[in-house]
Amino acid sequence: MAGSYSKAMDEIYGHKLAEIGDKIPSRHFGYYPPEQPEVSIPEAQERYIRHITRHIKKGSYILDLGCAFGETAVWLVENLDCRVLGIDIVNAQIEQAKAFAKKKGLEGRLEYQTLDACKMDFPENTFDYIVSLGVLVHVPEKDKVFKNAFKSLKTGGGIAFSDPIMGEKCSWIAKQIATQITFNVSYMKKVSEYKTLMQEVGFENIETEDVTEISWIKTWELSKKEKYNTVLEPFKYENYFWAKPAFLNMAWIFAKPCLKKRSWGWYFFWAEKK
Repeated sequence: MAGSYSKAMDEIYGHKLAEIGDKIPSRHFGYYPPEQPEVSIPEAQERYIRHITRHIKKGSYILDLGCAFGETAVWLVENLDCRVLGIDIVNAQIEQAKAFAKKKGLEGRLEYQTLDACKMDFPENTFDYIVSLGVLVHVPEKDKVFKNAFKSLKTGGGIAFSDPIMGEKCSWIAKQIATQITFNVSYMKKVSEYKTLMQEVGFENIETEDVTEISWIKTWELSKKEKYNTVLEPFKYENYFWAKPAFLNMAWIFAKPCLKKRSWGWYFFWAEKK
C-alpha cells in the first residue's frame, strides 16, 4: 500500500485505547433487529459479533483481518473456542493486542502479526474462516485482499465481514461526507462491487444484509442519548480529535440524511469457498 495510507492509519489508529475488558467486543455498532428486545449498547455490540459470526463453527482456526487491539479476537477465542491469528497494519495496535491476550491468559490460542492484508501470503488451506469488522473500507486494493483471503481459506470455509458501503446512487456531496465520517481514508465500495470482487476470485453463496438502520442509525441515536459514554469509552486518552460528544453530534447532522437515503450505509457480508 502507499506510504500515505500507512501513515494515515498510524495517525488515526495508532493510539492507546483505555482498558475495556470484555464488555465492548466491537468498537463499531450494536445490532438491534426488530424481532429482538432492545438491550444496552454493550450487549448489542456483542449481539453484533454473534450475528456476523453465526456461520463459524466452534474449534475453528480464524484469521482476524484488521484485528486492531484484539477485542474481537479475544471474544472469538472465549466464546467460540477458536484459535485466532490477528493481523493489522498498525504495529502499535498489534503490541497492545499481544498484551491484552497475555493479560487474558490466551497467548497459546492467540497470535498476532503486523502485516498488510494486501501483502499477506499464507499457504493454501490455512484458515477455516476469516473475520473482519469495519476494516476493508480503509483498504485501497480490495481485489488483492479477496484473492489472498480465498487462497488461504480451506474448502468449505468462508469470510464474514462488515463494512460501510457506498449506495448504488450516491451524490458527490454524499461521497465527500462519507469520506470525512470514515476518517478521510475511505475506500468505500458499493455492494454490487463487493460481490463482483468476491465472485472474480471464486467465492460463492454470497450473502448480504443491510444493517444501516438496525446497527449504524440505532446505535448512534442511543449513543447520543447517553452522551456517547459507551462509544467513547475505548478512546479515553488525551486529545484524540474526534472523541468528543460535540464532534459526534456535528458528524451526525451530516451523516443521518445520507444514511436515511442510503447514499451510504453499513452491511454484513458472508461468502464461502466451495
